[in-house]
Amino acid sequence: MSHSKFPEYILASYPRSANHWMRYIVEFLSKQPTLGEGNRNTEAKDPPVFMRLGMDDYYETTEAIAVKRHIVRDEDDRSKKLIFVVRDYREVIFRHFKRPFSIFRMRKMEQHIQMYLDLIRCYNEWPSDKLMIRYEDLIKDPEGSIATLAQFIGKREKLSELLENLEQHQERCVSMYDACKGSHTKGKSTSYHSKQYGKAWKRYLDWRIQSAYEGLFD
Repeated sequence: MSHSKFPEYILASYPRSANHWMRYIVEFLSKQPTLGEGNRNTEAKDPPVFMRLGMDDYYETTEAIAVKRHIVRDEDDRSKKLIFVVRDYREVIFRHFKRPFSIFRMRKMEQHIQMYLDLIRCYNEWPSDKLMIRYEDLIKDPEGSIATLAQFIGKREKLSELLENLEQHQERCVSMYDACKGSHTKGKSTSYHSKQYGKAWKRYLDWRIQSAYEGLFD
């Protein structure tokens, strides 16, 4: 599938923040593909979601509506609209450590903290239209979050159909994770990974993140 121009939307999120679910929603609503990261994960390894599900015929056009980013690049067009999905930093940062964290892994943790903060800074400084969706709201109030997204991208025709069969669509999307074991909660929980770590590490993360962006989380 070839694409002739840069998509209208950039879909940014820290890894493990429901990026594939958001891509699924955008593709379903628009009947257009979304592009993958295109750097270390080449687009061939991160194809449009409905293509990955073997449903290529769902698309009405090959023109992509959005491109996925975990790191917004300097060359990305700032005149495009930004959709930013943000998840509790304790969940996504601890998710990248497969064993209990220790003082000897501080450098790696700092790299993840900086990546998380860079995305927030990028959103705050974005000069064009932008929308922030909290992962926790997407889980607890999917109807409200999806309706807000549909309004932002101007694609409401299939909104009712999506919401009426939301659980079925979630299961279809999660089937991709079942194949690669990329999700532990299957989109059903907002708290999982941070339970594996002690209070001291959580306090450290609170200090590092909230001192920079105090109002991000209630």
